[in-house]
Amino acid sequence: MDLAGTMTGAAPRPSTGPGAPSGRAHTPAPTPRTVSTRAQHIRCGVFAAFFAPIALAVLGLAVTDLQATAAVGQPLSSSEGMVGILVAALLLVLIGVNSEDSPAGMVVTTAAALVVGGLQMFGVTPLPGLALSGVSGADLVTALSWGLYPLSVLTICAGSTLAMLMGRRQAGRAADNSRRRPLSHSGERTAVASTSMLLVAGAATCLVLAAPTDTTEVAAHGLPGILALHTPRILPALAAAALLGCVALGSRWSVMGTQVPAWLLMVLPGFFGAPVWMTLTGLVITPGPSPATAIGLTAPVVTALGLLLVTTSLGVHWARRPSPDTVGTGEPTPPAK
Repeated sequence: MDLAGTMTGAAPRPSTGPGAPSGRAHTPAPTPRTVSTRAQHIRCGVFAAFFAPIALAVLGLAVTDLQATAAVGQPLSSSEGMVGILVAALLLVLIGVNSEDSPAGMVVTTAAALVVGGLQMFGVTPLPGLALSGVSGADLVTALSWGLYPLSVLTICAGSTLAMLMGRRQAGRAADNSRRRPLSHSGERTAVASTSMLLVAGAATCLVLAAPTDTTEVAAHGLPGILALHTPRILPALAAAALLGCVALGSRWSVMGTQVPAWLLMVLPGFFGAPVWMTLTGLVITPGPSPATAIGLTAPVVTALGLLLVTTSLGVHWARRPSPDTVGTGEPTPPAK
């Protein structure tokens, strides 16, 4: 006790012993959960920053190569293009699965779609040395410009990223809500699937309407010759990009409702249905105006965008899974900082 302060009426001086509280403001140290969350964001972001540009660049090159062979009447002859699409889809699946712990991967993928798409529209391959045989910068611009393919890629990635941010960790809600979840999710799945069917069909139709229909100049000028007699149709291409972005956003309510239309109306018809049918029937692209030209040139674009929908919506599915520390507890996972 401070006797001098007590006798003179002054306020006692605070104790300065080792157990006394400090007068300075105390800054709480980061908790292990906060440090772990930051590490997850960094890990997912770095993973996507490395693989997303490669996947998107390979996807655009594969679409170009498939269009180049289809334009000369050989829709199934580009093995490099078909393998390239599958490799790009595999890389995008890895990015989606890696987004279970953090949405940073999809955010980076969306940014990569903006950068890679912008470079492709100028005929620049983002990664030096990454190219398919016979694909030039002019071919790249031609194949990706008439349908505004980079814009559709960007809207799909942005829609899936927004869906992931909106619906993150929905499976970790309280136990009483989880008992009612199957019935409500069944209704959401049906509504999203039926709506997505219409949107996907509308997007594919818009792309066909925007596609060139005359390949007369291909023999003289190569793939850029498809634009020699083509009148640009921007509105159908913009509509297709907007519709596909809405389909990707719908995965926030039902991943299955997005997956089914993408497989049935885009991937399977574009990758197998149209090329095989054109090869077996002989209705391949030939010089002169023809509706088959628009279908043959649109098939690779529809396939690539469909696989992009499938792979990015898988990321939404993994992001909605409960974290290990909330399984069986019925308690929601705290949102990521």
